Parts: sequence; structure tokens; C-alpha cells
Amino acid sequence: MFDDPDDNRPQPRRRPQQERSRLTVEAILEAAAQVLERDGYDALTTTRVADRAGVSVGTLYQYFPDKAAVVAGLVEDRLGAEVRALRAAFADAQRLPLPGAADRLVDAFVGQFGDDPARSAAVLYGALRVRWRPVVDGLVGQMVEAVAGLLADRVGGRDPGQVAYVAVAAVVGVVARSLVERPETFGDGTVAREVRALVRSYVAA
Repeated sequence: MFDDPDDNRPQPRRRPQQERSRLTVEAILEAAAQVLERDGYDALTTTRVADRAGVSVGTLYQYFPDKAAVVAGLVEDRLGAEVRALRAAFADAQRLPLPGAADRLVDAFVGQFGDDPARSAAVLYGALRVRWRPVVDGLVGQMVEAVAGLLADRVGGRDPGQVAYVAVAAVVGVVARSLVERPETFGDGTVAREVRALVRSYVAA
């Protein structure tokens, strides 16, 4: 149903095999996330990330050939979690009435951003600046296709593909804008509640 995002991402020079190497990569990615969140993509450099992670630039280059690859590592984690959540949600949604199915899908999508909205926003906009944009767009396209299949014969005489397109576009748009402009609405459940109401009313119209 959903492609694995790491099949399409820029590959690191080498993947960590030992625990020490894994910890080094985790430190580099955490440092990159902090820089993105605080100062944005343009301020992110491999030297700055290495300094913040407490490693040499040479060590960083052992795993990531450039800053785009560092951002790709962050996006891989984010999209990987999103894909896993959506796969589980669609498996559940197929067994639910339409209103419950809509709620399950919205909660799966919105829930991936709720723990740290500011960081999610930084990673999202970093992804759109590098080679990940086609992968992000591809995931949205897969969501539309999957939702259209779920809506088949459940939206009266309306075109399920068009209904799915509008619903997914609305959810993605609201979530993306809220991450940047109203991140506090994730913590108190406002985004999830209002998006559930939006989707329910639209698909049932």
C-alpha cells in the first residue's frame, strides 16, 4: 500500500553497524534537528552540525556526504514512522464504518506530529528543500489512492478519487500550516478534533 521511503532517499556513505557508530549517527541527526528547528535549513552546515554533535567534520562525512543527506536521514525517520502508522490505520479502517474509518486515518496522520510539532515543522520544510520532495509528494499520492479505495461505493454517486484528493489535500494543508503557525494546537488535541470534524462532514456531504 505504501512504499518504504528509504528506498528512494540519498544513501549515506556507510550505515552504522556497531553500537558506537549508531550512537554517533544518532548524535549527528539530533544535532541537525536542533539546528533546523532553531535556525532553519539555510543555516544548517555540516561543520555546524558536527560541532553541535561533538564530532569532527571528517567523522560526519563518514556517514553523510553532504547536508542534504543529513536532512534525508531525519526525513527517513519521520516518513518511516508515518508510513508504519498509516499502514496500521488503513488495516483498521477497512473494518470500520465510514465515520470511524475517517477518524482512525486522521488520528494516525496527525498523531505523528503531535509529540514535537516544532521539530516536525522544521524537518518537513527541510524535506521540501532537498531531494526528498518527490518522495513526500509520492506519499501524499499513495494516501489519495488508498483513501479512494476505502471510499469506493461509500460516497454515493460522487467520484471517490476526487473526494479522496480533496480530503487528503485538506488534511495535509491544515496540518502543515498548523505546524508552523499554531503548534500548540497539537498538544491540546485541537488539530485532531477539528480535522476529524472536517473530514467527517466532507465525506458524508
